[in-house]
Amino acid sequence: MLDFKKGIDELIVELTKSPAGSKNMSADPVSRNQFGGGGGAWVEASGVFTSYDNVLTQLTTLSALLGECLEGMGIAVVMSKNGMEQTDDDIRYRMLEISQRAETAKAEAEKAAADKAAKGSGQPQAGAGLKNKGYA
Repeated sequence: MLDFKKGIDELIVELTKSPAGSKNMSADPVSRNQFGGGGGAWVEASGVFTSYDNVLTQLTTLSALLGECLEGMGIAVVMSKNGMEQTDDDIRYRMLEISQRAETAKAEAEKAAADKAAKGSGQPQAGAGLKNKGYA
């Protein structure tokens, strides 16, 4: 079990230091003017920049979530070895924070996908109102 935990810790360090780390991904963003047609004169460049910015935002969010999930897995390994009773309160709260952030991200992704599907079909998605209220 200690080897597994060590492997998770190594993955967290690798992710954090790599170009895919959430801080590294947003360190050197590209500005709108770098796509050409400054001042919005070239409409296509605006579309490409908007797509680039959206993808960068999504990847940065995904990288941060992945790092937190790996951290949560490491905490879970220690908890499974030592037991919940032996875990400090701050570690329990950290695990809860990670879980809540993951659930929030999942809910936001599901809502965005449902909105996109509804927008594409021009029809509201069946049961979407109930699901958003927590009934479905």
